[in-house]
Amino acid sequence: MSGPKTSRYTLTAEQRRIMQEQREIQRIREHISQQKKEIRVQIARIEDLSCRLTSQLHELKEDDSALSEMKKVCAKASSLIQQSVEAEQIGSISSLSNAEKQLSEISSEIWKTETGAEVTFKSVERKFRSAMERRISDGFSMSFDFEEMQQGKGIWRTKIDAAVSEIKSLIISNQHLQRLEVIVQQAEKITDDQFLKNYYAVTVTPFLKECQRYNSEYMLCGEEFERKYSAYRMNTEQLGISSKELTFSMEAIRYLDEQNEKMEELISAQEEQAYISKCVDEAMREMGYQMLGDREVIKRSGKKFCNHLYTFGDGTAVNVTYASDGQITMELGGVSEEDRVPTAEESDYLVSDMRSFCEDYQEIENKLRKKGIVSKHIMVLPPEVQFAQIINVSDYNVQDTIKEFEVSGKKRKENCLKTQKIGE
Repeated sequence: MSGPKTSRYTLTAEQRRIMQEQREIQRIREHISQQKKEIRVQIARIEDLSCRLTSQLHELKEDDSALSEMKKVCAKASSLIQQSVEAEQIGSISSLSNAEKQLSEISSEIWKTETGAEVTFKSVERKFRSAMERRISDGFSMSFDFEEMQQGKGIWRTKIDAAVSEIKSLIISNQHLQRLEVIVQQAEKITDDQFLKNYYAVTVTPFLKECQRYNSEYMLCGEEFERKYSAYRMNTEQLGISSKELTFSMEAIRYLDEQNEKMEELISAQEEQAYISKCVDEAMREMGYQMLGDREVIKRSGKKFCNHLYTFGDGTAVNVTYASDGQITMELGGVSEEDRVPTAEESDYLVSDMRSFCEDYQEIENKLRKKGIVSKHIMVLPPEVQFAQIINVSDYNVQDTIKEFEVSGKKRKENCLKTQKIGE
């Protein structure tokens, strides 16, 4: 049976697992690359803050434990970055996943250290400024008690300052930081203690609770969000579609789950068909067939086809058609530069070649099975005259000189067609 053959090729469960693992490895690699960039930026910010803080702490003779913590977390982050490079060299899912998890954890640790250091810096800056003012005013050496600065401050102003300090020590979004800045600016404008009390109750306290809830959720699910957001960005880039800018929230995680599932199904199908197409081409070449040319066709219905043309005999070729729904059809025919039907004598020769292709077809399928591809035959037609055809190659991107198929009497004639290069 070697008339036209239409099959649907799919991957074995093992081959599909291998490809899924490869996709996951690629996703983790890209996420790790992004994590390292972000952590290096965080380290640079902390080192800059440390430099500014060092001189003031030394001048004030203050406890420098904050500096020690900053140096410690930066050293740990640098070490984990180096470990992630080693994990990338190993390349296994387990090593990469572990590196991804560690980088996510150190990023959160850096965030906490940085926000805590900023609170310390602002506190020290206030002390330093006050001390300098006293030195200028009194002409004495720097000596003061910070608690004295708090005297005269209203209780609600103190409560607001404490709430702001706590918020800055939490993991919060950029939107929260922007809102916090507005809240602080508005609080500084309020001079009436009763108004300040109301502002604390109505604005500051609810916002503090919102930030605490965000911090708690991030500690539980932040790593999950980062992992899924990384996959989302990779998926949209691979599909050539725009992505949304997202910040952490439980709703965002649900959105990512929904979008990633849809996109990964589409990507999986595309990659599966690309792999099958590559393996068919490899099998054909291993059998001695050479690619003559290819073309893409879009029907009025919108259905897409891709044709690959392979040499078979003198003036004959095997046309492999890839449909967008995953079906693959193989047909043997003579080649020509015009649309025409074969003569009776040409049809007899083509039927003979169809029979010859039968054994090759079985061997091609054997090779595909070894590559993890199995077929479900949809249509396998016999080698009969009614299936003899002439393939017009004029609209193909022909890669080499081809020979036109023609039979006169009982002898096949070969007429050389002009060479048509791809893109011409």
